[in-house]
Amino acid sequence: MGLLNIFRTFIPKKVLVYSAIGQKDYYRTTDKLSRHMIKYWSKVQLSADERHNYFRSKNTIYDIYVKEEDIQKANEVIHDRN
Repeated sequence: MGLLNIFRTFIPKKVLVYSAIGQKDYYRTTDKLSRHMIKYWSKVQLSADERHNYFRSKNTIYDIYVKEEDIQKANEVIHDRN
């Protein structure tokens, strides 16, 4: 068993569940996940033009990831209209 396989055993796989566009969508989505105690990770996608205007851009894309076992619950929470 290689070192990489050992890490995969103990570190949960993170799966993309949602891509939020803009900070308002990002905070709405992550707030829902937090209220339901779903742990998430995020990654910001920035183009070369956005890097210097990161905080001003309304079109910044935020990829939101959850553990593989939380996919169904996260999708239910994210897409709930309440």
